[in-house]
Amino acid sequence: MRYCTCATVLLFAMAVSPAAWGVSPTAEELTEDWQAVAGDLLGDYYPLLPYCLDDAAWIAWQFDQPEAGRGAVQVFRRSKSPQKSIRLKLHGLDPAARYVLVNRDRAGTTELTGRELMDPGLAVTLNDQPCAAIFAYRRVP
Repeated sequence: MRYCTCATVLLFAMAVSPAAWGVSPTAEELTEDWQAVAGDLLGDYYPLLPYCLDDAAWIAWQFDQPEAGRGAVQVFRRSKSPQKSIRLKLHGLDPAARYVLVNRDRAGTTELTGRELMDPGLAVTLNDQPCAAIFAYRRVP
């Protein structure tokens, strides 16, 4: 299924002050993040955790472009979440393919198989409360 979610994501980003998430990104950094994942936001949408407004709950979703072999994951640790880490089972990937992941907040890349990303899943650690992360991924040819 395809969802047009750009407006929703933009409204969410505008409604939440970056300072409230413990970060002070520059306009250049925000633009780079947007450019890295903007095309993927029109892909298949998978909620990775149940929708919940509880300040102790994490929330995460995935946008996948199966034809292009790429996508993005957005993860949010809310202000009262006691968990620093979570594992997210991704969807729609080729189990036999290898994928390169980039955490937009950290240097370097990680390479995992589609099978590893779907089960046991992507391990995410966010030490700050609240905090957010964006992961971009692409299939290795």
